[in-house]
Amino acid sequence: MAFRFGASALVIGLLLASTSAEAAMADTSVGGTSNWTIVGAPRFSTIGISPTLATTFQNNLDVAVLGIVIMVVHNNLGQTVFYSTATLNLTRGFSGTAYTVEFGLSPGLYKATIFAFSPSGVAISNSTTTSFSA
Repeated sequence: MAFRFGASALVIGLLLASTSAEAAMADTSVGGTSNWTIVGAPRFSTIGISPTLATTFQNNLDVAVLGIVIMVVHNNLGQTVFYSTATLNLTRGFSGTAYTVEFGLSPGLYKATIFAFSPSGVAISNSTTTSFSA
């Protein structure tokens, strides 16, 4: 019985030692939409031949946060017709730009809503919507 306790204590000790050496990450499942702030208005540009929405986010937390940025595109009837994602890993207090690419839409007017969420699926920024023509 003493051997089992000793082996269990050793395993627990190794697990604790290995996790304490990892970099701190925010538990964004309880953070909310103020974790990241959209800086300025999103702007359309072109990367190669693809229209791209460039959106800058600022990390407001004291730890690095990995976020998934999503652009959801709606037609003039309000139907979702396209989406695109990008990822950002922002160090505390820093900002970065996500480039979500649009391709394959028929010519016309569209609205793109963009926001960021954590890998666990919780929104970490507010959303913003912008209009564009394809």
